[in-house]
Amino acid sequence: MAGYFEIFEPPDGGYRFRLFEGTGRLLGVSARFPTKKDAVAGITVIREIGAKGLIRDMTRGIHGERIHPLFTAVRSASRHHGSHLVHEAVRGVHRLR
Repeated sequence: MAGYFEIFEPPDGGYRFRLFEGTGRLLGVSARFPTKKDAVAGITVIREIGAKGLIRDMTRGIHGERIHPLFTAVRSASRHHGSHLVHEAVRGVHRLR
């Protein structure tokens, strides 16, 4: 099952969205948007970044080096659920030099 976005109204006002994977596990929460229309536009941007965005490794000692996922590892991982999906996708990464 595909993941999904959920728009909600936080106590501090405005709108935010949450991103869940298909099993219902929370993956992230957005910044606050002033309108629901802006929150929907934010989801559109996330969808585009998710499909095409580069991965920058900002862990200790790396300084923003790009990571390129192996598409075969991600495709095979999509058959798994929960943390297995993340684990398989992370195992299939290469650093660009």
